[in-house]
Amino acid sequence: MKRNIGRIIEIAILIAGILLTAAIVVAIPLKSYNEYKAYRENLIELSKPEPKPVLESLTVQLKEGVKYFKNDLAEPKAEDFLVMANYTLEGVSYSEEIEAGKFSIATNPDFYVVGGDVKVTYKGKTETYNIELIPVKIESLSITQNPYTVKYQTGSTFDANGLIISAVYNDGSTKVIPTDKYVIDAEKILVTGDSFVSVSYSEENETRVVEVPIGVVDVLDNGAVTKLIVTSDATVEAGSKLSTAQMEINAVYESGNRLPLDKSKYVVSGSDTVVKFGKAYNVSISYIDNPEVSVSTGVIVRSTLQGEKATIVGGKTGGASEYAVVDGVIKNLGSNVSYAGDFGKSVKNGQEGSLTFTITSESAVIGNITMRAGNSYCCFVNGKDDKDGHIMKPLQVNTILDLIINGQVVEVPDSVVLKGSGPHGDYNALYNIYYEFTFENIALDPGENKIKIKFKNSTNGALTRWGESPSTMNIDYIKVDTVGNEIPDDFVIDKIEIASCNVEINQRFDRIKPTVYAVLANGTKVMVSQDLFDFSVTGGEEGATRITYGKYTITASLKSNPEVKATKEFESIGVKVLNVSVEQEGDKVYYVFSGTYYGCTAEDLQFFDGTKTYDLITEFTDTTVTFKIDVTLLPAGITIWPHLKIRGVNYYNGGQNENGDILGNDLGFIDNQSVTFNGQVYKIVRASSMPTLQISKAE
Repeated sequence: MKRNIGRIIEIAILIAGILLTAAIVVAIPLKSYNEYKAYRENLIELSKPEPKPVLESLTVQLKEGVKYFKNDLAEPKAEDFLVMANYTLEGVSYSEEIEAGKFSIATNPDFYVVGGDVKVTYKGKTETYNIELIPVKIESLSITQNPYTVKYQTGSTFDANGLIISAVYNDGSTKVIPTDKYVIDAEKILVTGDSFVSVSYSEENETRVVEVPIGVVDVLDNGAVTKLIVTSDATVEAGSKLSTAQMEINAVYESGNRLPLDKSKYVVSGSDTVVKFGKAYNVSISYIDNPEVSVSTGVIVRSTLQGEKATIVGGKTGGASEYAVVDGVIKNLGSNVSYAGDFGKSVKNGQEGSLTFTITSESAVIGNITMRAGNSYCCFVNGKDDKDGHIMKPLQVNTILDLIINGQVVEVPDSVVLKGSGPHGDYNALYNIYYEFTFENIALDPGENKIKIKFKNSTNGALTRWGESPSTMNIDYIKVDTVGNEIPDDFVIDKIEIASCNVEINQRFDRIKPTVYAVLANGTKVMVSQDLFDFSVTGGEEGATRITYGKYTITASLKSNPEVKATKEFESIGVKVLNVSVEQEGDKVYYVFSGTYYGCTAEDLQFFDGTKTYDLITEFTDTTVTFKIDVTLLPAGITIWPHLKIRGVNYYNGGQNENGDILGNDLGFIDNQSVTFNGQVYKIVRASSMPTLQISKAE
């Protein structure tokens, strides 16, 4: 800036001197004058402000390979687009690519049904890019499973039993074709030399053909059963007998033909073994007529929980008629589904909406969590009113919920999507169409695993037909699957670890017994009985026998060999509210809370009632905290229900609940204690064990 001012002064001096030099310019040599003139023009040019680029327009196109299909999953994302900002700088044009996080996109609610304009906005400039959804069309047929009969005798006809044909579509999806929908030449008489039978399938005037390989001989003898094949996953419910494992078995004959084997024709080993989640199992299936013909397979252990049986916070259970999309038409199935749902209201009001359940695993495992749920992303077809009905847009699951395993948020990829459906005139029908989605490769610890589905306001601004975030879903059931680990029955415990330790304020040291697991030589972590260990807790104040606030260490020692031990440190951080009152100080009235704390600052505390938060005045000593709310100017007729968050987590008080409520039998306050000031009565009133503040006009 100083440099520019100096230049301006120089220019001013030069201009002022022009008149003086004009009289003698003739006497100055031409070369000298030209140098002077160039010098002056250069100074004037340098005094101009730095030119700035001007954003003229945007150019938008889809990135290479990105396509949107009419498959109820078309949901544009910023990273799908290549957006260029077009600038001019002193008459020169140039372009720069804009990063996905720096521009916004918007579409109509019914985009996934009909496509349309995508509006891209960046620094006040908007460009519209029209997308026509690609119709989903069949590309080919594939043989998912060969027919049971692959060898024939001359003069017979083709038997399609067991044949599974799938259609492969241009969007990458596949669909098993019902047997009554594809065409085969079932009347053709087979002769020696025939090597295939053609199967055709037509859809929307597109016909595709696949050749099913066969063999034809003059004389056919299937012969004996030579092999058993497991044609599906073997699954068994945790807590059931291993012999109840569900699977499909085929018998293969000497001819190469195979037939489904009825359960009465084979035996599953391990009939008395009760299956535990987290442990690996194998079963042997033997053919009864010839036990030497057998097959072994690993078993998937499944733990299934009905949604309404979980611990529900901020939601409720219910039941409704189930609907489904059948051949493109939404139909009532005539059956009811019981569910846990209606979490959106709590989330909207700033309260917790969650579903929690516990899985006990024999070892540290990787599993899949599958949920069957109804979508909640309900919108108008035309984006304005229900004249044209409603749709359920595809819902990217991680935008409306967090998956929390043992207190830790697990990253859920964008690819986990709950399907959309519609259009339909009755939005209630859409809410009761259920689809499955899966959280894959979830790590679970030995012992109890607390799994929480916690709903939140949409992180991408999604809104329903009511202008609300789709922060809920009706959950029918949850399945957790794993193949578990091999756990020897006679392993030696020579190395142990302590799992995460959940403790509560005022909990007695002698009642703290966390999960302990042994670490085997191959690294497998296996849950072991707590009865095998002695536990001790140290920390807190000298001589303490209960948890207050501070740092603690828990030690587990193997009773049979005290040299085998493990320790784990934990901190008890938070606030314990002990007393509540209403107080007058001069011309102010305060709603006052006091108690003890550890590890908190004023910035960590948030007092709220529903969606409204209140400013706090806080006072800390080394061990105590007082926070108060100035309620002097609040109008008569309101009631404040006290809630607290500490570092964003709802206040938890001695096993009462996890809603942030300030309540409890050990909480000190005087029912109906009041202050009358400036024509209003400020009164503490016990309601649902909470010290609510009620404000009314003085009589």
